[in-house]
Amino acid sequence: MSGGEIDWLWAIPLALGGVIGSLIGAHFSLGQNAATWVFWVLVLVLGLEVIQLCIKFL
Repeated sequence: MSGGEIDWLWAIPLALGGVIGSLIGAHFSLGQNAATWVFWVLVLVLGLEVIQLCIKFL
């Protein structure tokens, strides 16, 4: 859309997804095993990125 109009059909689900994702992230980051969760999510994301780069460039 142009002219500064907001497409509410897309904006509302995106906003709700951001709020829900933030609440879930806050819940996990304040838990007892937060450091363990963060470490393993980081390992997973980095591992997937390495696999993707290997597939793309090999």
